[in-house]
Amino acid sequence: MKRILGVLLAGVLLLSGCGQWQKSQKESAYHLYCLDKTGTTLVQEPYEPKEGTDQKLIKELVDALQEKPAKDGNQALLSNGISIKTYTLENGLLTLNLSGEYGELARPQEVLVRAGLVRTFVQVPEVERVTLLIDGDPLKDSKGREIGTMTADSFLENSGREIYQY
Repeated sequence: MKRILGVLLAGVLLLSGCGQWQKSQKESAYHLYCLDKTGTTLVQEPYEPKEGTDQKLIKELVDALQEKPAKDGNQALLSNGISIKTYTLENGLLTLNLSGEYGELARPQEVLVRAGLVRTFVQVPEVERVTLLIDGDPLKDSKGREIGTMTADSFLENSGREIYQY
């Protein structure tokens, strides 16, 4: 009987420990995204927000992306005159209105910047999806079709030189 109680107690402790681990994973720091030194890969930089409410946190992330230079020789996500002119959050959809310079990016860099923006802002609890505008017009792909709303899952993750294997 003592053995059964011991096993049950160990199971309860193990499960409560897993809950604590999951809780600590959820409370991990936010990240700002930037481009690596070569401009070919997204890189995460840890970020500790100062604000708690979603609207203030969005404003803080907008300001940080526009003001903070990247570390370790990395390239800032918003550079070459690109800025976030306005933003709105409605029903989980964050709409970012970017300056026209965004449209001048080369296609590979544009996709990386887009992924970095989406991944940065979906960390905010109230932001479920992101849509981008360029000077008020919807973002379009190379064939002229509207991109629409995006989530972090809208982008493939690749590491190293895997992209060159195909």
